[in-house]
Amino acid sequence: MVKTVEKNTSSLPIQKNGYSYYSSYTEDDEHPIYYRKGITKDTLTEVLLDVNQLAKEKDYYTASPGAVSPNNQFIMVYENTTGTDAYTLKIKDLTNHTFLTDSIHSVGGTVWLDNNTFLYVNVEKGTYRASKVMRHIIGTDAHTDVTIYEEKEPSFSVSIHKSKSKDYIFLTASSSTTSEHWYLKTNNPTGDFKIIKPREKDHIYDVAHHKDLFYILTNKNAINYKIATVPVNSIDTETWTDIIPHQKGVLIQDFQVFDNYYVINEKENAQSRLKIIDQTTQESHILKLKEDFYNIGIGYNPEFATDSLQFSYSSFETPSTTYNYNMATQKKRLVKQHSKPITHPFYKYLVERKWVTAKDGKLIPLTLISHKWRAKQKNNHKVYLTSYGSYGAGQGIPGGATVHHLVNSGYVYAIAHIRGGNDKGNEWYEDGKLFNKKNTFTDFIACAEYLISENYAKEGSIVAEGGSAGGLLMGAVINERPELFNTVILDVPFVDVINTMLDENLPLTVGEFDEWGNPKNKKDYQYIKSYSPYDNVKAQDYPNLLFFTGLNDTRVGYWEPAKMVAKLRATKTDANVLLLKTDFSNGHGGGSGRFAGFRDSAYKLALIFELDRLRKVEELKTLKP
Repeated sequence: MVKTVEKNTSSLPIQKNGYSYYSSYTEDDEHPIYYRKGITKDTLTEVLLDVNQLAKEKDYYTASPGAVSPNNQFIMVYENTTGTDAYTLKIKDLTNHTFLTDSIHSVGGTVWLDNNTFLYVNVEKGTYRASKVMRHIIGTDAHTDVTIYEEKEPSFSVSIHKSKSKDYIFLTASSSTTSEHWYLKTNNPTGDFKIIKPREKDHIYDVAHHKDLFYILTNKNAINYKIATVPVNSIDTETWTDIIPHQKGVLIQDFQVFDNYYVINEKENAQSRLKIIDQTTQESHILKLKEDFYNIGIGYNPEFATDSLQFSYSSFETPSTTYNYNMATQKKRLVKQHSKPITHPFYKYLVERKWVTAKDGKLIPLTLISHKWRAKQKNNHKVYLTSYGSYGAGQGIPGGATVHHLVNSGYVYAIAHIRGGNDKGNEWYEDGKLFNKKNTFTDFIACAEYLISENYAKEGSIVAEGGSAGGLLMGAVINERPELFNTVILDVPFVDVINTMLDENLPLTVGEFDEWGNPKNKKDYQYIKSYSPYDNVKAQDYPNLLFFTGLNDTRVGYWEPAKMVAKLRATKTDANVLLLKTDFSNGHGGGSGRFAGFRDSAYKLALIFELDRLRKVEELKTLKP
């Protein structure tokens, strides 16, 4: 798998305040080195951060640079030595390349106010909730930092960022269903934040700034969002004016404002696209690409007065790539392909979209990736099926070494765009949460049954995998329909839903009542318990089960899969493989270093291939001579 990695590679440079910033990997380095170089001056390249040196003799280590002070002297560094969600903020003086004594633990976002003062988000210990915005002056004790804003509501978290125009600092307080935004002029750093619109239940909005207008992405009477504007100088008195209307089934995911254009990143029927709107003529067009199924997003676009749009692109066959697109001429130019293509030179690949009928008649998108020679192989019933199905997170088109290994080995790689995600708009998300949560599980089962009925797989041959809330999905479907699968992988799985959602001292619990429900309410308790994987283990045959977790996981405690594995060992009636692998230095996102993910994936692939081989051996035993 490591052979697929381009070992000597650099990121695309980003220009800020007279410097060009980039990172690079060399040879077998696990971690990047971060650099900068003056744009106009004939200066030497300057090493900002060599993460390989900092990571030596540490089981887990990540570090990344943050914002640089306005005078280019200080750079923020976010460090993590545990794999938890707790980051330490350090300040490095670039005049002598030493770290200051300033060190602030449990930090979220940051914004510089001047050369010596910045705002930062303070993250609570235990719950890891971002609850305060603090002001720090370099050289002072962090315990004396002034609280600028404190969020009292436990289901809300706070964040801060600077507008693209650099004219405003935005402070956001939000839950999963409601948000509220405050603003402060950057030329008045000691002033008071002013509110844009007070929070209102189930109203989510986001804010951007250009010239004399705030641009508002809002779900007010628009489940898939619309875009409105309001004058900066009369925000208290003016009503919002809609400029981009709501569309049923078409989700606005992101947008960018330029002097002459609006760029909308929208999704319909599990496919994202970029729409460009000419502000003068109001004519629009979709950015055209050759492939039918791909991932696309708005890239780094710091300027307003330009016709050039930077966007990111990838697909199964095309690795992560950056393009510049002329919005006037509709021509694109390759800027950088960030890794080498890893497709097999002798294979022709097929990426197709099927539509599966759900239990209640809804149509579920199902993406299938395979190589065309597979169709000529008789009785090839190798299928890998995956999904997530929670928090409104959609499913993209995968690429990379793991997917290619599976497809090149003859598997159909199947992605189920089930409810609970947003692949058919936020209507699709709402139909897979709270008291609609079971739609997520029955949709996945319907996709598995479709693959069997269409002879891609046979009953008991499917490999399935899901992580975190996708691990909950795996746990629910193996309790409900274990006979469909040969092997199921549960990565950092959220499987003890009742007990976790009853403990408000755990991270995420209170903030996720709007996703799962609050089991302290009897109706919620009964519904959650009816599908919670740990609570529904029963005396029956299960497929091969592989559980993976990390001791430092602060989002899903390691004890959740440990408890379920123990219960399965005591209860299940089969002799199939049941493994629990706990990494003592990992968190929710796995290990640190660019090869850590390959090590984990190789381990899983080895198990998948061996268990599939054993399945075929057993099938051969049943054949008549």
